Amino acid sequence: MGDEFKIYVHRLKDGQKEIIEETFSSDFMEIHEEDLAFSVPVKVHGEAEFVDQALLLRLDVETEATMPCAVCNEDVQVKVEVSGLCHTEELKNIKGDVFNFKDILREAILLELPSRAECADGKCPRREDIARYFFRS
Repeated sequence: MGDEFKIYVHRLKDGQKEIIEETFSSDFMEIHEEDLAFSVPVKVHGEAEFVDQALLLRLDVETEATMPCAVCNEDVQVKVEVSGLCHTEELKNIKGDVFNFKDILREAILLELPSRAECADGKCPRREDIARYFFRS
C-alpha cells in the first residue's frame, strides 16, 4: 500500500501539472482506536506542480470519522473536510524522483478532527437526561 499516493516528479519538470482526483480506502489512516474509526473512503481533489525549486501540492479532502457522542456515547459519523491544504517540498528533499503524500494527507485529516462530537446534529436527545448535573449561574 502507498503506491497510490506517489507523485512522479519527473512528469512535472516542464511546467506540467498533475491533477489529483482520487478516492482512497481509509485503511491508510491506520487508526485502531476504540473511540475513533475511519471506514468511509477519503476523497482527494487537487493538483501538484513545480514552483521555484519546490513541489507545490494543493488538495481538498473529504471523509468521515466515527466518534462517540459526547453526551450519550453512541457512535456518530463526523464529516471531516480539509479545504485548501497546501504543502511545499524542496526538490533536494525528494529522493528518487518520487514524492509520497500519504503521511501529509493523514496528518491533515487528523488535525481537522473535532475534539468532541454530538449526535443528532449537535442536539443529542439524551442531553435532557444529564441537564440536571450541569451548573447554571
